[in-house]
Amino acid sequence: MLHYKDLYWYFNKALSNSVCNKIIKAGQKNKPKLGRIGSFGDEFKTLNKQQKTSLKKIRNSYVSFIDEQWLYNLLFPFLQNANQLSGWKFVFDWAEPIQFTKYKKNQHYYWHNDFNGAKNLSNLKSHGKIRKLSLVVSLSDPKDYEGGDFKFQFRNLEDPTIEQKVPQLIPRGSVVVFPSYIWHKVEPITEGTRYSLVMWARGWPYV
Repeated sequence: MLHYKDLYWYFNKALSNSVCNKIIKAGQKNKPKLGRIGSFGDEFKTLNKQQKTSLKKIRNSYVSFIDEQWLYNLLFPFLQNANQLSGWKFVFDWAEPIQFTKYKKNQHYYWHNDFNGAKNLSNLKSHGKIRKLSLVVSLSDPKDYEGGDFKFQFRNLEDPTIEQKVPQLIPRGSVVVFPSYIWHKVEPITEGTRYSLVMWARGWPYV
């Protein structure tokens, strides 16, 4: 596991309210679907009752995808700046379609990382490249929901059970960037609705 002084990088209130509203509108153009994980890749309606229950224990949120150039142009500088300023200096050259996520009451996403290891390499759409950086944007005003805390778990440290809340992501329009192998989760929403955006940058495997 790689060790860095800065395990994540943030930009406080980097996007304006009008830009956040524009992104939400773009994300709502397509009908949202229940988010999946690798072992539950099929359409939700094809899963049996036990599979649906198991999936929702790990991930329970609705997602759609935005593949619009203006949004890539907006977000890529955050990836590039965080990558340089943090000292990670990962090599990447493209990003997947950007994921728009909606969390309603009791919805959440349990501990996971975005790296996926060998699965990234076996996915033909990845062209053999892996996820190296993850970017998360807070699109909702914190007054519009309760719960939904974003947390990290740095499993390369001495005590892997320590959870670290990320308060820098609470203000609307804030951006957090981190290496895709770092474990993270979204706590259950207790009231209201939380909107967020996720972007993954890919590059050739580490050497």
